[in-house]
Amino acid sequence: MIKKLLVWFMILSFLAASMGCAEWNRTKQGAAVGAGVGGAAGAIVGYATGYTVAGILIGAVVGGAAGAYIENYMDKQALILYS
Repeated sequence: MIKKLLVWFMILSFLAASMGCAEWNRTKQGAAVGAGVGGAAGAIVGYATGYTVAGILIGAVVGGAAGAYIENYMDKQALILYS
């Protein structure tokens, strides 16, 4: 019961955060999307192994860092390309 509640909380938190990010730059958007996708993937893997909460947390951290890094790189490439 607690695990399902936590998973739904993470999903709703991601959706709520992504609704108000119109003025965010691409790095912040990439971090938010990466954290949401990573958290969801981590929840699935964690549930299969019996460590749902740890899976969500690790997936969100890794996904958020990867999303921020990729979008930051893309911002720099666009700045070079279009300047």
